[in-house]
Amino acid sequence: MRCGLYTRVSTDHQVGRGASLEDQEERLRAFAEAKGWAVHDVYRDEGISAKDTDRPEFQRMRRDIEHGEIDAVLISKLDRAFRHTKDFLEQTEFFDEHGVKFVCLDADIDTTTAAGRLFSTMRAAFAEFERETTRERVTEVMLSRASKGKWNGGPVPFGFSRNGKDIEVNSEEAVTVVKIYELMLEKGSFRGVTQALNSIGSLTRQESLWSVESAKRILKNPIYYGVYTYNRRKAKGKTSVQRPESDHILIEGVYEPIVTKELFEEVQQIIRERRKIPPRSKNSPYLLTNIVRCEICDSRMHGCRFTKKQSGKTYRYYRCYGRAVKGPAACPGNSINGEFLDNAIVGELKAFRINPDKLKAAARKHLDAFEKSAFPSVNQRNEIQTNLRQLERKKERLLELYEDELIGKEEFSKRRQVLETERDFLRGEMEAIEGKLSPNGLSGVDVESALSGIRNLAEAYEELDFNDRRELLRTLISHVVVGRHNIKYGIYAIPPSVVDYNCMGMDSWLLPGGCGPGR
Repeated sequence: MRCGLYTRVSTDHQVGRGASLEDQEERLRAFAEAKGWAVHDVYRDEGISAKDTDRPEFQRMRRDIEHGEIDAVLISKLDRAFRHTKDFLEQTEFFDEHGVKFVCLDADIDTTTAAGRLFSTMRAAFAEFERETTRERVTEVMLSRASKGKWNGGPVPFGFSRNGKDIEVNSEEAVTVVKIYELMLEKGSFRGVTQALNSIGSLTRQESLWSVESAKRILKNPIYYGVYTYNRRKAKGKTSVQRPESDHILIEGVYEPIVTKELFEEVQQIIRERRKIPPRSKNSPYLLTNIVRCEICDSRMHGCRFTKKQSGKTYRYYRCYGRAVKGPAACPGNSINGEFLDNAIVGELKAFRINPDKLKAAARKHLDAFEKSAFPSVNQRNEIQTNLRQLERKKERLLELYEDELIGKEEFSKRRQVLETERDFLRGEMEAIEGKLSPNGLSGVDVESALSGIRNLAEAYEELDFNDRRELLRTLISHVVVGRHNIKYGIYAIPPSVVDYNCMGMDSWLLPGGCGPGR
């Protein structure tokens, strides 16, 4: 078990009362040694108040926890880390989320024991009770505001603008809203509305093309005929999801309507009728579903079928979804014969078993390029590490000067602030460099693993059913990109690798919207 020791002193407790940094660390090290735990690091906040958790060393400890470097946090007394119950609850919940044990010696809190876990459970129950009570009070206030026509926050719907704390109709956007409802009556589908909007050059508030989802939100929101709807959505992780319609709270006559209630209801009837259309079968006959993208517009490509009238023969295609949904304003169009693409990718992978040197050469090419581009960053990282070590030594010497009363409190605080500012800057530089190195680093290349997967593919492919073939391919292929005259794909073992399968010159295989067997 790797543990982090957190110690803190304010200037008033720097000496005496057995609360010095050294005394705290000594007690914590003795506890860790008795438990047989390894001390990963000691986090020392010197002369800093515990009024909040915005302390340099405390935040550094949190970052180490997020990076998975600590399994347990040890403190001597609760007031070393927390002064307020709110901070205690929030931070121990953070520890729980990352699977980190929390031990406080004087408070006899130890979540590695049954009693400690019981305490943690009780703490969580009280915290949940507090959150629920707060939520109920907030809900009551929100409902009261909504009933009075007051806006309760969040993104302002398209067609409205904020006016102080309330919202009002935006006359320019309202014209587009009316157009969207009229198009729904004419086209009868979200996709038809989207394509029509994009074809006439209409743009969203963010000045981007319309999508099916953005049009759907407008067509289903009762606010456009003057109704305020509360309790429509609930938080789910970092996003939100819509609650069942039975949970929605509707308050009529709150806002100025943009469309009539009759028009809104007519559109809802069309939407309800569309729900009755049976969904497509989930047993898709496309091996590369969800990993094929269009090179032209970077939209995903989805499977579709085309049947020739003369012969009655049906062909499978991967077609650009951006074009299908948003129309030619988003993409001029791109499609490829599905059987041709599936066989091309599988054939390429099987060929690596016969000629593994081709994959090794691609890996070597990546490594050479990486080493060349990474050399300056590696040198810079080494230099920063040296500077950080020098800063830590300077901090230790500064603390010794203060403890020996060779400098005063004001001078100590001033110098320490300079050192901490420089340290934070260097750590930011280090994180930026690590971000450049880690995704494409040497450790990311595993040619033997890729070749092992390819051998499995070649040996078992014909005996596998369709779903197993698709899953096996997804463990090997990171992406497939279809261009006008070429196919590119990436292999997981070589993160940035792209191997070209060139269709150039195969005119008899070209489609109007891309490459592959013709109709």
